[in-house]
Parts: sequence; structure tokens; C-alpha cells
Amino acid sequence: MVDGGEDKPWKGEMDAIKAEIDQISYVVKNIATVLARQHKKKMNESESDSNSESGNDTRSKKDKRKDDDDRSLKLDIPEFNGDGDAEKFLDWIRQTERIFEYKDYDEHKKFKVATLKLTKYASLWYENMKRQRRRDRKPKIETLEKLKKHLTKRFLPRDYEQDNYLKLTSLSQENSSVSDYISEFEKMSIICDLVEKQELRTARFIRGLNPNLAQRVEIQSYSNFDDACRLALKFEKQDKSKMTYNRDYAQSSSTYSEPMATTSSSKETRKEDPKDKGRSAVVEVKETRLRHCFKCQGYGHIANECPQKRALTIQELINLVPNFVAPEPDSELIDTEGESDVEEVYEVEP
Repeated sequence: MVDGGEDKPWKGEMDAIKAEIDQISYVVKNIATVLARQHKKKMNESESDSNSESGNDTRSKKDKRKDDDDRSLKLDIPEFNGDGDAEKFLDWIRQTERIFEYKDYDEHKKFKVATLKLTKYASLWYENMKRQRRRDRKPKIETLEKLKKHLTKRFLPRDYEQDNYLKLTSLSQENSSVSDYISEFEKMSIICDLVEKQELRTARFIRGLNPNLAQRVEIQSYSNFDDACRLALKFEKQDKSKMTYNRDYAQSSSTYSEPMATTSSSKETRKEDPKDKGRSAVVEVKETRLRHCFKCQGYGHIANECPQKRALTIQELINLVPNFVAPEPDSELIDTEGESDVEEVYEVEP
């Protein structure tokens, strides 16, 4: 028989072992939980990396597509040769800046590319300026803004702005269309960078229109520059329509009068019908034979058409013309000593 006092130590050892087993089981469970979390985290990171790579591929494809689109665009920076044309110089500056902005160049690259586009005289001028600055121990020009400053000073005339202001203030429509006048008016306003009230701008525009348009626009209701432009274009269109109508009407009138002229000519043609040719010839012969010249006693003509130029005496006239009465002699011409032996002679006039 086992003593009950001896069972107590054994029971205590069993409880201690059981507690250790429970503790180990708890630790193992915690480790399994941690491992599961770590595995899940790794799986998420793997998926994220996969999505990131896919996104990068998509972005690279988009960038490549953008590059392909750029190839289809004509983005070549123009050259500037320094030919002295102020408008060409300013246009080169504007176009170059737009391309640089699109390509997102930094300041240093903008400067380098711009200098490469200087040709002929502009290139010679730039190289000479660099040498001169080195001799004067001045700093290098390394930005586009400084390059533009020196280019403007050299290739833009000093009186360029003044000339444009004068041109703007004296601008008028003259022989150009209203559309062309509006374009030139707005262009000069932009070049001069003129800041003015709408009323002043509208008044300058109307003053430059041709008088027949300006008078009609002035009496209309307008509130701004765009309204004045619209009215001027409308009146010009009306004038063109009237001119077209008048021209068409004149052409139709001339076409209508042509048949009358044709009828008249046909009548004249009928008069010259070959069937009546002999008859008219007989009439002409009869009329010719009825003509009698009392100067030469011939037929076919009268006295004023007589080819024989000779004088007739009074007696001959009395014999030829029974009703002829001789004129009374002038008293101053009567010979007091007797009859004159000179017979009066008369030139027969028609």
C-alpha cells in the first residue's frame, strides 16, 4: 500500500509538467500566428510589386506612344539668319519659345539649342560677341533670356515700336476688305501691346473704315469692338449684293435689246433682196434722167453738180430760164456817157 504522503510530490511534478506544456503550446500558437501574418504580408507585397511593374509598363507604353506622336509633329526649331527683318526675328523668338515649352527643356538646354539655330550673319554675330566678351573679361551668356536680350538689341530696330504706333494711329481700310482691315487692326494692336478702353479702340476702328461704311456703323447701336466689326462686315456684304444685282440687271437688259437690233438688221437685209435689185435700179435710172442741168443742158445732174464751170450771160439765162429777171444795175455803176460795151456776166450758183 502506497503511502498517501508519497503521492503528493509526484502530483506536484505532473502539474508542473502540464503547465510547461501549456506554455509551450501557447508559444507555438503565437509563433504560428506571427508566421501567418508575415506570409500574408509577403504575398501582399508581391502583388503590389506585380501591379507596380504593370503600371510602369503602362506608363512606359504611354511615354513611348507620346514619343511616337511627337515624331508625327513638325517640331523642328526654325533657323534665324539675321537678315534684318524685324517681323521674322520676332516670329522666330515666339516659335522657339513655344517649342521649348512643349519639350520642357531646362534653361541651359534652351540656350544651347537656340545658339545652334543661328545661321549665316546671325551665327557670325554670335561668335564675334563671344570673343568680344572674353576679351573684355565679361561673364559668359548661358541662358536663353540673356541671349534674347542681346539678340533684340542687335536685330530689332530702335524705332520699331514708334513706327508701329504711327502705323496703328494712321491705319485705314482704303482698298482692302473689311475682314483684312480687322485682321491688320488687331495685329497692330497686339504688336504695340496697346492697353486702352473699349470705347477708344472702337472709335479708332470706325474712324479707319471707308466713309460709306463708317457713317452707317456710327448711327447703329453697338456696345463694343466686336459689335462694330460685325456691323461693318454686314454692310459690306449688303453693298456687294447690290453691286451683283445691278450687274446682272444690266446684262439682262442688254440681252433683251439684242432681238430688236436683229429685227432691224433683218429688215435691212430684206431691202437688199436680189429679187428687187433690178426694180430699184430702174427707179434710180428714172430719177437720174429727170435731173436737168440748165448750165450745160445736160441730164443726170443739176447746176451745182455740173462738172463744167463756165459763166452765163444774162441773155443766156433768159433763154434758159423764162422766169429769170435781171437785177437792177447799181446807180453808181451806170456809165453816164453812154452804154457800156461790156456785157454783164453772171456765175450761176446753186
